[in-house]
Amino acid sequence: MHFQRTVLLVTYLIGTILMSNADAGACPEPNPCSQICTVNALEQQVCSCEPGFELQADQTTCIDIDECELGLDNCHQVCTNSQGSFDCSCHPGYELPNPSLPFLNCEDINECDNDNGGCQHNCVNVEGSFQCSCNNGCEDINECDDNNGGCEHNCLNVD
Repeated sequence: MHFQRTVLLVTYLIGTILMSNADAGACPEPNPCSQICTVNALEQQVCSCEPGFELQADQTTCIDIDECELGLDNCHQVCTNSQGSFDCSCHPGYELPNPSLPFLNCEDINECDNDNGGCQHNCVNVEGSFQCSCNNGCEDINECDDNNGGCEHNCLNVD
């Protein structure tokens, strides 16, 4: 993988040098490239790709790079590949502190800060979730009986 990136970089740099020494122009129609086509100093048509894509062996077709699968994403919890890019997100109970900086670590959401977590008495924040508890002498209400306790997955009634 590292060798392939180096070859692509060298090819890109050589292509850039050749183009800077010539009147680079767009390829005449029909354009053989799936994305970018330029004419180099030797008047050859050269295909290249937008960021997030890689040129295939046929030297004309660009396909998406799966940054998530290749570990190029820097996402803390969840990486979702998209055409030419990727998105970072967090597991339920966590959030990105700054969505414009998705490489930051996901942080626990304190569900108890919002309407006491929906708890009747006491709300205790735990990593990635929360738990409700009753004061002494109160009757436990099984929050899981009502809309799965608002949980996305399994609800576990405690106390």
